[in-house]
Amino acid sequence: MNASRPKRASERIYPRVAPTLAQRLAKRAAASGISETAVVEAALEQYLDGAPTDTALIMARLDRMGRAHERSQRDQMLHAEAFVAYVNMWFANTPTLPEGAARDKAVASAEERLKKFLAYVAQQVSRGGYLEQIPRERIADDRELSAIAADPPPTNSRAIGKPE
Repeated sequence: MNASRPKRASERIYPRVAPTLAQRLAKRAAASGISETAVVEAALEQYLDGAPTDTALIMARLDRMGRAHERSQRDQMLHAEAFVAYVNMWFANTPTLPEGAARDKAVASAEERLKKFLAYVAQQVSRGGYLEQIPRERIADDRELSAIAADPPPTNSRAIGKPE
């Protein structure tokens, strides 16, 4: 008896396994350099403790990623629908300008506002901000809103979805 290695308290069991499984066990134990008893004990502990396997962990992570992808798709569709509704309302409420100086001035103003808008978006993206996190700023005071409400823009019959 080896005095440097204390004997563990253990109980002998006599399970029967298929010959191919016994061969696989012997090969695994020999390849890893541990005893067949240690392999069987580790496998039984893992099975009885209900420890998740790598496959179960990977499947759980894939499920979470799938749900996150579905949420992302839903959010993307929501944003697309909101954008289409906005464009529809824009076309419905923005009059068509006649050719001439007024139109040229409006186009120049629109281009300038677009540049400012794109600069603002670029600034938000570079900060890592998301649209939901953009602080909601007042875009007009009560006097401006009252003036807008008192003088609504003319409707445009050429809005998306409306027949002419």
